[in-house]
Amino acid sequence: MAYGNDTGRPGRVREVESVRGVKAGEAMSLRPGRRVVWVLLAWLAWAPLPATADPADTVGISSEARGTALSCVASGTSGGMAFYNPAGLTGEDGLAIAVSGGHVWSMLAEQTTAGGSFAELAVRLPLFVAGGVPRFSVGLAAQMPTDSIYRIRMVDDEDPLYPLYSPRERRLAMAGGFSIRPWDWIAVGTGLELLPQVSGRVVLDLADPGGRNEMHVVAGYRLRPLAGLRIEPLPWMKLGLSWRVENSTDLEIPAEVTAEGLVLSARVTAQAYYVPHTLSAGIAAAATNDLWFEAGLSWYRYGTFPEPSPDADLFDTSGTDSLGDTAATSTFHDVVSPALSVRWNGPIVLSGGYRFAPAALERQTGKTNLLDADRHTASLGAAVPVVSYPGLGALLLTADAAFSYLPERIHYKEEVLVGNPGYPSIRSGGWRMAATLGFEIRKGGSR
Repeated sequence: MAYGNDTGRPGRVREVESVRGVKAGEAMSLRPGRRVVWVLLAWLAWAPLPATADPADTVGISSEARGTALSCVASGTSGGMAFYNPAGLTGEDGLAIAVSGGHVWSMLAEQTTAGGSFAELAVRLPLFVAGGVPRFSVGLAAQMPTDSIYRIRMVDDEDPLYPLYSPRERRLAMAGGFSIRPWDWIAVGTGLELLPQVSGRVVLDLADPGGRNEMHVVAGYRLRPLAGLRIEPLPWMKLGLSWRVENSTDLEIPAEVTAEGLVLSARVTAQAYYVPHTLSAGIAAAATNDLWFEAGLSWYRYGTFPEPSPDADLFDTSGTDSLGDTAATSTFHDVVSPALSVRWNGPIVLSGGYRFAPAALERQTGKTNLLDADRHTASLGAAVPVVSYPGLGALLLTADAAFSYLPERIHYKEEVLVGNPGYPSIRSGGWRMAATLGFEIRKGGSR
C-alpha cells in the first residue's frame, strides 16, 4: 500500500503529532500514547483509510458505460449493467465477455498525481431463453488497479485533497447480479456490491522487547444490495430505473499498550470507500432501428459523505480519551447529475455521451481543504468486429475515452490560518481523462 499526500508533507500521522505532541514538562504518561499512535497509523498505511467514493461513478465500469458517460440505465445491455442497472442483463441475448485495460490521466489544481492504470472485466450470461428473448441472465462487473488491490493516500485534515477523485479509481470495485424478464416488455434485476471490512487488535510492550507483542487482523467483506427495473412500453422506447444502497469499508483497530508500568488503550477508526445512496433514471428512444438516444438523471446522497481522515482515540488508566482527536465537520451535500447519450448499432457500434455533475462540496472557508468543482464529461466509445464465425460467435475490438473538465473554483478563507496550505485562498479545478482498449467475445445473440 502506498500512502502520503500530494504536497510532500507527512500525512495524517503529522496531524496527530502536531495536535497532541508532548511538550517538555508534560506528564511522561502521555509519551507511550504518542508512540502507539505512530505505530498504529504506520501499520494501517496499507489499509484503505481515506473516505472516498466509488470508481464506477468517475471513470466508469465497462466500455459501454464509459462510452455513454454512464447514461445507460435504460438501454445498456453489457455485463457492466450488474452495477448500473441489473435489469439490463436480459436486454440482449447471447454470452458476452469483455476484458479491457485502461489508464486515467489527471491534472487538478493543488495536486500532482497523474492517475494510474486499471483492468476490468464485464460478463453477461443468459441462462434461460424463451421465444428468442433472454428470460434469466446473470452478470458480473469488476475493475481494479493493475499494480495493487488498494493504493491509498493518507492525508492531514488541512492538506489539499479531492475526496471524490483522488485516488478514487485506485481500488477494487466489484458487483454481481441477475435479471428476470417474465414478459417481453418488463425486466427486473438485483445484485450485490462488495466492499472489504478490516478489524483487528494490537498488543504492544514498548518497554520490554521480550514482552507481549501481538497483532491480529481480520479482513472481511460487506455486501450491499442494488436493484433495477427496465420497461419497454413501445418497440422504440425503453425506461430504466436503478437504486444502489450506500456502502463503506469500516475499519476499527483497538490496541493495548504497556510501557514503563503503564497500560494504555488506543483505538483507530475510519470509514473508507464510502459509496452514497444512488437513484438513477433514464429514458431511451430510437430514431431508427439502429440509432438510440438516452437521457438520464442520477441523484447522489453525498450529504452523508464522511470526512477523509481517520479518528484516533487514546485512553489513559482512568478511561479518559486523552487524545481527543476528531474529524472535521462534513461540508458535502447531495447532487443531481443529468446526462445524455447516443448509440448507433450498425456494422460497428459507436456511442457518445455528456454528463454534468455539480460540485458536491461547499467552498472551503475553514481549515479543511477538501476540493471539488463542477464536472463536465464528454465521452466516445466504439466496438469493431474483428472476426466472426457463424454458429460460434465473434470477437470485437473495443475502445473508449472520457474527458472531464472542471472549471476553476476559488476558495477564500474567512479567518486567519497561519500555516494552512489553503490560506488565504486555494484553487480547485482542472481536467481528468480515462481511456481503455480491450476486446469482447460474443456467442449467439446480436449487437
